[in-house]
Amino acid sequence: IPGYAITQPGSLSAPAGGPVTLPCNFTYPPDIEPVGDVRVYWRRGGFHGEFIYNHTERFTHPDYGGRIVLVGDPRGSRTASIRIDRLRESDASEYVCQVRVQEKKSRWEQWRGVTGTNLTSFQGTLDSPAVSSLLPPHGGKLPAPRTGRGTQKWSQLAWGAPRKPTPGASTPF
Repeated sequence: IPGYAITQPGSLSAPAGGPVTLPCNFTYPPDIEPVGDVRVYWRRGGFHGEFIYNHTERFTHPDYGGRIVLVGDPRGSRTASIRIDRLRESDASEYVCQVRVQEKKSRWEQWRGVTGTNLTSFQGTLDSPAVSSLLPPHGGKLPAPRTGRGTQKWSQLAWGAPRKPTPGASTPF
């Protein structure tokens, strides 16, 4: 039986200037159905970070004015994903999805992920030679999320300029 849970990828990276979707899926116990209302909130800066988006109150933090769109379907598919348009390098942060539902007994329940999605951005586009050479050969499409046992595992593709190695540090590649 599913309980209260939020599923977000651990990290995402996207080119500055383009859009990026921050995926958020959630579950709640079936015994609270039918829910009266579903509200979606997003924070930046981690679990205790500041609110940047609330779809019910039509609130968007001034730093994101005109750039955030809810692309999820909270009532239908229980997704609370948002898209940030015209991504800026200054948007790099940890983003935490939070959901609040009104139970059939009019009581409110809310929960959020303990850890969010660490978003980074970089200069470049998907069309630049260095980046396009990393894309899969089948039309440049990335694989869809893999699903298993009620959770989604997100494949990640992140790239950017090579970092200079730190003396004495090991590298993952």
